[in-house]
Amino acid sequence: MRLVVGFDGSEHSVRALQRAASLAGDNGHVIVVSAIAENAAPSDMVVRKGLLEEASATLDKHGVPHSSIEGSGKPAAAIMKAADEHAASLIVVGSRGRGAAASLLLGSCSYSLVHGAPHDVLVVR
Repeated sequence: MRLVVGFDGSEHSVRALQRAASLAGDNGHVIVVSAIAENAAPSDMVVRKGLLEEASATLDKHGVPHSSIEGSGKPAAAIMKAADEHAASLIVVGSRGRGAAASLLLGSCSYSLVHGAPHDVLVVR
């Protein structure tokens, strides 16, 4: 099973990463995506790299095979692109991220994925 996880370091994305790790088990593969704006400052790129290292350390701790993608642009689009390119079985995201304010129930990224992704999406609270 291939799982794509959106990760921005928020509490909700940490829970999504942990859920993906448990779903992947020994035979799965988790692909972590962290996206920043296309015209991001170099400091944002450093933050993104740090987030991916944090996610990698968590997955190493659980013994889950994984890879990471430094996405650019809107997070939902970067996550969907990764899911398409890697033939993901499931997209896993937190219900709210660092910038989620578009909806009362779901963050803008999770909302976009639930309503626009051609893959199954698990939203973790």
